[in-house]
Amino acid sequence: MKAKILEALKTKYKTLGLGESAFSGVAEILEKTITDETQIETAVAGVEAWLKVAQGEGDRVRNDKAKQAQSTTAQTAQPQTNAPTVTPNAQTQAGGNNQDDLATIIAKAVEAATKPITDKLASIETDKVVNSRKSILESALKGAPEAYRNSMLSTFEFMNFSDDDSFNKYVEQTKTTATDLSLAASSSRPYGGARVPSKEASQAECDKIVNKIISKM
Repeated sequence: MKAKILEALKTKYKTLGLGESAFSGVAEILEKTITDETQIETAVAGVEAWLKVAQGEGDRVRNDKAKQAQSTTAQTAQPQTNAPTVTPNAQTQAGGNNQDDLATIIAKAVEAATKPITDKLASIETDKVVNSRKSILESALKGAPEAYRNSMLSTFEFMNFSDDDSFNKYVEQTKTTATDLSLAASSSRPYGGARVPSKEASQAECDKIVNKIISKM
C-alpha cells in the first residue's frame, strides 16, 4: 500500500521539488489511515497544504544555512580581535538544530494535515458499517408486522453497538420476536396473550416490545 501511496504523491506533487525522504515520510503516515486503495486519491489530495508548508520550511532552512555559511566565510577572511571562533563542531551543531526544528515543524504539520483526512475516512467507514447493519436488520424483519418493523428500524437509527457480537445478538432477538409476532397474528393469538380475533400488533404494543428488547442489550 505504501508504494502506491508514494507513487501517487510523487506524481501529483513532482513540481514541489521535495526529496524522496519527504514523500516517503508522508506515505508512511497516510498508510496508517488508508484501508482501501480507493481512498488513496482523497488522502493524497488532502496533504497538499502540508507539502507546500514543508517545501517553504525546507527552503527557509536551506537559506538560513547558506547565510550562516557566508557569514562564517566572511569572518574567516577578515579576522576580528576577540571574535568568537566557529569550530566545525559548532557548525555541525547549528545545522543539526535547524534540522531538528524542521523535523518538529513537519511533524506538527503532518498531524494537523492528516487529522481531517483520518476523521473523514473514519466517518466513511462508520457509514459503511451502519448501512451494512441496517440492511441486515431489514432482512431480519421481512415478514414481521409492519408496526413492529417500523419501530425497530426507527429505533436503530439512534442505537450504538460496541462490536459485531452485540449487534448480532440484537438481530437474533429481533428475529425471534418478529417470528413470534407473525405466528401470533396468523394463529389469532397476540404475542403473550389469549386468543382474540386475528389482527396485527398495534404501534403501542410494538413500541413496548422494542423497549423490552433494548433493555436487555
